[in-house]
Amino acid sequence: MKAHRPTVILHPTTRDGDRWIQLEAIHIEGFEKHAQALGAQPFAKSTRYALPHHTDTVGNLFAHFKGIAWVDYSRLRASTPLAEASSPVQVHRPKQSVPSPLLKENEDLLTRMRTHLEAQRYAANTVATYMGLAQKFLVHHQPVLLIQITEAQLEAYHQHEVIQRGYSQAYHNQVINALKHLLYQCPEAALHPEALARPRKQKRLPTVLAKVEVKQILAAIPNPKHRLILSLTYACGLRRAEVLALTPKDIDGQRHMLHIRQSKGAKDRMVPLPPSLLQQLRTHYQNQKPQTYLFEGPVPGKPYSPTSLSNILKRAIHNSGVAKG
Repeated sequence: MKAHRPTVILHPTTRDGDRWIQLEAIHIEGFEKHAQALGAQPFAKSTRYALPHHTDTVGNLFAHFKGIAWVDYSRLRASTPLAEASSPVQVHRPKQSVPSPLLKENEDLLTRMRTHLEAQRYAANTVATYMGLAQKFLVHHQPVLLIQITEAQLEAYHQHEVIQRGYSQAYHNQVINALKHLLYQCPEAALHPEALARPRKQKRLPTVLAKVEVKQILAAIPNPKHRLILSLTYACGLRRAEVLALTPKDIDGQRHMLHIRQSKGAKDRMVPLPPSLLQQLRTHYQNQKPQTYLFEGPVPGKPYSPTSLSNILKRAIHNSGVAKG
């Protein structure tokens, strides 16, 4: 790694018994704004910031710093040693002290994959997620190229990097989706995309909150802006990406409707907007004067961070005392 290369090094750590990731910035101007946009918190008395380690945290970091800085996650991988003698397959791992730059062949593969995904009109978040997972897979196996990876090595990767690390079935399916798109760009590979097996579907009942529990959670949020975002999400049945993509023009005040544009499956829809929230949105607009998005982060014109919103909800649930899910 060149000394002047902007880099974010991810360090594993814990806080109150939970897994966290410390962010060490090297040669990145204005890193504090990036940390705030991600919802990171100052870590102890150091100059570093930290984030809770969830299944989507690393992918979000790759997406945020794409084109800005290299993300070195080798220390995260090294923090959970592979189970010895669990498989005869030799799993390559890069040296802990030096991040593994992508080989030219892998860079070309990822470029073609991104072009394919964008041509198929996949959502920006989906593209970022798949690209991050594909890059992680390729870096994990370097210097072995995709064309040389065997089915046994693929199974070992799923076992050690997904299952043993406790990632969800949804994350496992995202890995499969990403690898399918990657393999479509390498027809000469020994692995065939259609041969990738998915995990068995789980049938679980959703966690349903009572109205009083929702009120408890919202009451535990001191920031009016944060409380409004989650109130709107709950009242209108929105996905996280949907509420963060809203713009002022999506509010139809006369009809008390909210216009959701190009959501999952590239579909538009209209949802009812409660009068009480309409008034709160008007007050929010007058106070915040957003440039582009209804809810913007510390950088004007940029949407609020998905990770920040997740962290707000987690803290609110913890502070409210609601114990569900």
